[in-house]
Amino acid sequence: MTTEADRQTLKKPENVEIHWVINAHPNADDSPLLDCVKSLNWLDGQPAVWAACEFHSMRVLRQYFKVERAIPKTHLYVSSYWKVDSTEDQHKIVKSQDAQTEDQ
Repeated sequence: MTTEADRQTLKKPENVEIHWVINAHPNADDSPLLDCVKSLNWLDGQPAVWAACEFHSMRVLRQYFKVERAIPKTHLYVSSYWKVDSTEDQHKIVKSQDAQTEDQ
C-alpha cells in the first residue's frame, strides 16, 4: 500500500494474520515488503508461497524465496500485477522480459 488510506477491512480465518506494509515510494532500491517477510517466523514443513505485488517487490521476493528459503518452483508463485511509473502495456513488456531471463 502506498498510504494508510488503502487499508481495508477483510474477512479472514481466525488463525490468519495480515501485515499491512506501507511503502509510499516503491522503487528498486528498497523493499519494506521483503523486510516484513524476512521478519516473519517460519513454521516447520514445506510452505507454498503465493504473492502478487508491484514489479520491484516481486523480483526481490522471488529471489528471496528461491535462493534464501529454497522454495521449490512447484510451491512458489510470485507475480507482479503492476509496475510503478509504467502503463499496463509497459508493465506487460517488462514482465515478459523478466520472465524470459528468469527461465534461463
